[in-house]
Amino acid sequence: MVNIHRIKTLIKLKGMKIGHVCAQLGLTHTYFSNVESGKTSMSDERIRKVAEILGTTYEYLTDQTNDPRLPEEIET
Repeated sequence: MVNIHRIKTLIKLKGMKIGHVCAQLGLTHTYFSNVESGKTSMSDERIRKVAEILGTTYEYLTDQTNDPRLPEEIET
């Protein structure tokens, strides 16, 4: 299940607008609110696209990790 709070937080941190991200996805500006309220669900493919737009991982947006960095950003 997607963590909408993480998406909204990353959008703000990156200086973006929710409407801009929705436009990139070809969706209405109310899409994330509808997901948050349970009116609609988010497919895995769409979560992956949002992760790509926000420069994070699918795993971060679905609470599988607490690290928002991409694998190539993590120092080994």
